[in-house]
Amino acid sequence: MNASSFFSKYKSIITFLILEILALVSFTFANINEVFYIITTVLTICAFLFAFFTNNDRKDYLKLIPVVAGLFIISGIAAFGGFSHSFSLLSNVATFFALPSFFALGFFARRIGDIKFEHILLAIGFGLAAITLVGTITTWIQYGPFYAQIHKAKPIYFYDGVAYNATKEMGWLMGFRISEVAIEYGSMFAIMCAVFLPALLFIKIKEQRNLFICSAVIGGIGFISLLTIPNWKALIFLVIASLFAFVYKFLKEKKLVCNILYYIVVGIVGLGVVFFLLTILNAGIGFKFTGIFNKVMCNNFIMRPATNTLSAAFAKDINGVPFNLFGYDLSNQAAYIIGLNAIVEEPTLIFEYEVIKEVGVIGLVFVLAFFVTMFVFVTKYVKHNEDNAFVKNVIIMMLIAFLLLASFGYNVKSEPHNLNVYQPFLRSVPFMIALFLFGFTYFAPNKQPEPVIQKVEEASL
Repeated sequence: MNASSFFSKYKSIITFLILEILALVSFTFANINEVFYIITTVLTICAFLFAFFTNNDRKDYLKLIPVVAGLFIISGIAAFGGFSHSFSLLSNVATFFALPSFFALGFFARRIGDIKFEHILLAIGFGLAAITLVGTITTWIQYGPFYAQIHKAKPIYFYDGVAYNATKEMGWLMGFRISEVAIEYGSMFAIMCAVFLPALLFIKIKEQRNLFICSAVIGGIGFISLLTIPNWKALIFLVIASLFAFVYKFLKEKKLVCNILYYIVVGIVGLGVVFFLLTILNAGIGFKFTGIFNKVMCNNFIMRPATNTLSAAFAKDINGVPFNLFGYDLSNQAAYIIGLNAIVEEPTLIFEYEVIKEVGVIGLVFVLAFFVTMFVFVTKYVKHNEDNAFVKNVIIMMLIAFLLLASFGYNVKSEPHNLNVYQPFLRSVPFMIALFLFGFTYFAPNKQPEPVIQKVEEASL
């Protein structure tokens, strides 16, 4: 038995393992995730072998090299830069391999051949729905449904003599313990489930009954969680993500949908870049705005954490050498002088700024370059790929919802009762899922049209 026939015979096993690891990672086991990240790395190597020996277009794998190399640079800074001193060796090693592995696994999963794309999304969805359901039930038991509105007048309670705001937290399963987490943290999982609801528009109930039921369950759990916690910001972002599905469904010209999406995203990103440059001028270079610009960029409560984060990114030690360009080095003595710990403990709720803490300004450049590259290929995927509408819309809506909430409401300080716990964006489960989906859409091959000669021959028969 040669290598090709061997891998063809047993590739159903690797297909099952891919679905299994996606479900387990999506369910999330808090600090135990590092183990699953390492398992994913091993599984990615196996998936590469199975895909390579069962896929005829082997030159296609050369396209992976530039992006994987870039992800290794990002993961290298995240795993061994200044901020890595705050984490264990296992966590750092797992991070180094996880980023390129999840992306590559998405790329290989498409090319193995024996895996239904709907099953991949359902595996992710059920994992996210399981942890969301546990968190929602736990929240109902501890606080009751709609507690954020019910207790809005008197939200403060005391735990170990410290005041906490009940409307800012929810119950959650962190590993093998029940804990209180920030609503923004739990909502990331819920919103990625809820996008399965608008995707029901693309399922034929009579022909795809099981797919309809599964999607309705996953989406329903996510929506109920967002509604009863509630997180109005996440609900608004869910509506924005759902607009893609409704426009795609009812607008006949699909390329027009892509163009509309393209210009909207470019406009939002453009405004974000301008705003980001203004904060660099204000915090990094030291240029001081006057009047209302100063209030918005510096004195405003919302932007203060972001401004402080950027200011610390350009900080220098006693020798005048910048020590935070590759992530915040909390072990450096200068960190205590500038109050770096206090800056880390104050979340910005904006992932672009949180990434600066993890990989520094230099690493941020690579992260943003990665997202820009992925935007180009996701746009091509929507325009040209012939995946069915359900698969395509779930992927796009999940990515839109993830990026919106990450940009405007992702809380890395996951546990209000334990501010020492920091959930880095680049090590988080939602980001790993996004990497997998990016890899899944990256150079997604289109179905080749049937040769004209063959059609003529069949007609003559």
